[in-house]
Amino acid sequence: MKIAILGSTGLVGQKFIKILEDSTLSVSKIKFFASPSSLGKQINFRGQSYGIEVISEDVLKDFQVLFISTGEELSLKWSPKALKLGLYVIDNSSAFRLSDHPLIVPEINAELIPKTLDIIANPNCSTIQLVMVLKALQKLGPLKSVHVATYQSVSGAGTPAINELLNQTHDPETSVFPYPIAGTCLPQIGSFDSFGLSSEENKIQRETRKILNLPELDISAFCVRVPTPNVHGEAVWVKWDHEVAIEQATEALRDFENIKLLESSPHYNEVSGTPHVYVSRIHIDPDSPQGLKLWVTADNLLKGAAWNSFQILEEIFKR
Repeated sequence: MKIAILGSTGLVGQKFIKILEDSTLSVSKIKFFASPSSLGKQINFRGQSYGIEVISEDVLKDFQVLFISTGEELSLKWSPKALKLGLYVIDNSSAFRLSDHPLIVPEINAELIPKTLDIIANPNCSTIQLVMVLKALQKLGPLKSVHVATYQSVSGAGTPAINELLNQTHDPETSVFPYPIAGTCLPQIGSFDSFGLSSEENKIQRETRKILNLPELDISAFCVRVPTPNVHGEAVWVKWDHEVAIEQATEALRDFENIKLLESSPHYNEVSGTPHVYVSRIHIDPDSPQGLKLWVTADNLLKGAAWNSFQILEEIFKR
């Protein structure tokens, strides 16, 4: 397979490259693209050193798959061009998630990956870990409502955000966040709309409905940035029209691919670097026996981004 990677020097791009390098997928040709500021940098891949290049149509036409992990603007520019040149596109940005292009979490809807060339959108990191759990819990019956509060690490905002968090232990200067993130929480991820919803909250709500094919699902999200380097946590409330049994819920979760059920809640550091979604603190609210509460964690750079994209690539490779 001939693979081109746009956004090679970013956190997600680097994770994707490492996963690809360690995999058994046959890669006959590879190129690494980034911004002009990265020219001169080298990337090692399977024993060879490759220079960072600036993307162009002339170079792209020799490839089969383009993985994009950049901002929305660059994806909107290059995804259609790559598709026209005859490439599958796996896009980690938000550019095409709510369009007519497929939005894929392979454990849920791999069958929607087209057999013909297309742009395939990778969902928001917080959405992915949530929908994995919700899909498993649909075994208990149709979902009535979902509420989620997120506790999202700064790696979701890239390398500069991690550096800012670490530097603020001795220097309160800010550039990524509106005020120092060290030692506090920011109840805003993205911009606000006229209803007071942040863009992150909108992504979770709208993408969840699309992935689960539940356009009328009653879902509400509240997203918070927390002063941790990596991994996102979510407190989730799920309700049905009937009482649920904790034993049925745990069985459904335990049986779902790539969900790990834990008796004790894992620390973020335990989850970081792993490709699974972890579920703990599963309990029924005695005042609301039709509902279930649980704690969900996942590495937002892996299952929330690079690993999910690699799973999509594997599905394309099979076909």
